[in-house]
Amino acid sequence: MRREFMRLKTTRTCARSIAFAVAFAVSVPLAPVSATAAVTKAETMSNRKIIADAFDKWTKGHGEVFNLLAPNAVLVIPGTGPSAGTWNGREQFLTQVAKPFLSRFSEPPLPIVRGIFAEGDTVVVHFDANAVRRDKQPYSNSYAWIFQMSGGLVTRLTMYYDLPAFDAVKAQVPASAETAGGEYRGAPGAVPGASDEADKQEIRRLATEWLEYGWRHLPTDPAFNFRERLGKFYDWDASGVYLFDDFDQKKRVARSPAEYGAIWDEALKGIVFSNRIEPVEDIVISGNLASAPVYYNITLDMGDRMMNGRILSMVVWHRTPAGWKIIREQGSGLSMTSTPKKK
Repeated sequence: MRREFMRLKTTRTCARSIAFAVAFAVSVPLAPVSATAAVTKAETMSNRKIIADAFDKWTKGHGEVFNLLAPNAVLVIPGTGPSAGTWNGREQFLTQVAKPFLSRFSEPPLPIVRGIFAEGDTVVVHFDANAVRRDKQPYSNSYAWIFQMSGGLVTRLTMYYDLPAFDAVKAQVPASAETAGGEYRGAPGAVPGASDEADKQEIRRLATEWLEYGWRHLPTDPAFNFRERLGKFYDWDASGVYLFDDFDQKKRVARSPAEYGAIWDEALKGIVFSNRIEPVEDIVISGNLASAPVYYNITLDMGDRMMNGRILSMVVWHRTPAGWKIIREQGSGLSMTSTPKKK
């Protein structure tokens, strides 16, 4: 009975996460706060049609969706567990995730589309999928995929779904011999001796979540609170912490996450902002330390004006029993534009 209760609890939790992703997508702007201004209604409808046509072909057995990925597309599976991660490039994702997973089915998953929502350069598809595994067992899942479009191609795809159901297939049905060698085995977090490549995957995942979900304040959000939104990404117990971003007008260097949080809780009052990370490359790992240059694009609604910029943060992570945590951060604005709002 306890096992069945926990299964139901996990399923309901995952269902709520997917429902929240869909509800969030249709209740607030789907793109950063300035993105929709640069995309015409015709472009929005064109983006929607491209994705809708691809899903229509998929329902008929022709997998067209991944063909829309730009070669350097960023793909994200949010969450925790062995399948969550971030992939920089279409081929990396296909080799490590899509091909090994699909090889486990005698009848591959086909979508049942529940809704398609579009705004600006972003398209969200809510769908279910059913399939038959190679061991003859049924598979079903519910998905919310968020497509970021540019020039008719997908430059970013964020995929929400029931991760336990996905992981169960991987655990119970082996991938084909042709695809198993390249399969992503999951980010090991704080496991000593893990391979550099797996650690790099985890750093990319954390950097994406840190910037795009932590450093974000939407119009519907409560007052920005650093510890609530970003506390889990920083090492609150470490010594030798240095945290700095030149957006701080007073140019203060914080020696702890608590000091850093106090700066931003005050500086970001009433400001609406969002970030879009660029592919994270040149990660260097040595023992329990990792460093990477993290480029991202920021949009801020300052009330009377919109600001858009490109930022470089040099970040150092420390491996702890709870996973990789930030101990050093230096953010520098590479460019920034300010546009007054029309009255």
